[in-house]
Amino acid sequence: MIDELALKTFIDELWAKKDYTAFGEAETIIMKDDLLDRLEAQIEVALTDGLPEEKVSELMKRMDESDLSDDEIASFLRENGVDIEETAAKTKRQFEELFLMKKPIRSAVTEGR
Repeated sequence: MIDELALKTFIDELWAKKDYTAFGEAETIIMKDDLLDRLEAQIEVALTDGLPEEKVSELMKRMDESDLSDDEIASFLRENGVDIEETAAKTKRQFEELFLMKKPIRSAVTEGR
């Protein structure tokens, strides 16, 4: 549904912007994989948040009953008013903003960001 290679490239670009140089290759791979997993999860949540509650239930039921392909899931989302590309782009922008913050996340949360 969302191009994983494009997401990996996005994570690589974020990593370069943050200029992390203190980590070894193994640590870098692990952390980038974790970031990718988190981004994909956030995009999935954002996509289902765009559905009415009854449609979320319908999608979950259909996914439980059969192995829906990414294309079938994308069709369902689009048919029910979710703009996949815009939702993914917005989520990526939010992810980038949080990742590139200079202050600790805890500080940003307590300040209501």
